[in-house]
Amino acid sequence: MIKKKTQKKTMKKKLTENFVLVALLTMIMTLLCTGWVFVRIFQVNIFADLKATAQILMQIENLESLRKVSEKSVLREDDSYRFTVMDTYGNVLYDNVISAEYLDNQALQKEVAETLVKGSGTAVRSSDQPEKALYWFACRWRECVLRIGKQGPGIRYVLNQALPYIGGILVIQLSLCLLISRMLTRKFLA
Repeated sequence: MIKKKTQKKTMKKKLTENFVLVALLTMIMTLLCTGWVFVRIFQVNIFADLKATAQILMQIENLESLRKVSEKSVLREDDSYRFTVMDTYGNVLYDNVISAEYLDNQALQKEVAETLVKGSGTAVRSSDQPEKALYWFACRWRECVLRIGKQGPGIRYVLNQALPYIGGILVIQLSLCLLISRMLTRKFLA
């Protein structure tokens, strides 16, 4: 009789552990997938903003007009947007932040190379500031390439903001799984 009770307790413990393990693995997979989805949605929104800004700038007739607009507009150096105009070889013709003569050829930058092949391109690069990233969108403009850049929160920042909420949900789910697994184990071994 004692041996049966011991076996039953051992079986209950193993079943409960297995239920919780499966639930925990499922939650971790959900956490990773949810984090990836958050980051993708965030990036899609930033690239949509950059593309809309590029479409506005593409209405400007020529490079000289673009220079004049940048001197008088909200797209100045103190704003979060940076835009660069290059020829189709990647040579910088104009940049609203740094003088073009100080910038290297940009043809090998991912967003510029994609633009030369596909007509537009995007890229995300690390910023010199922690938890920040540089988002770039480039497209053809007249006989040139127009690239718009913006600094924004990086992947680490987005995930750090979401983690406390996801962690709280994870604790609640784990507690519920533990409770349900104990109830199911009792029913199976009753």
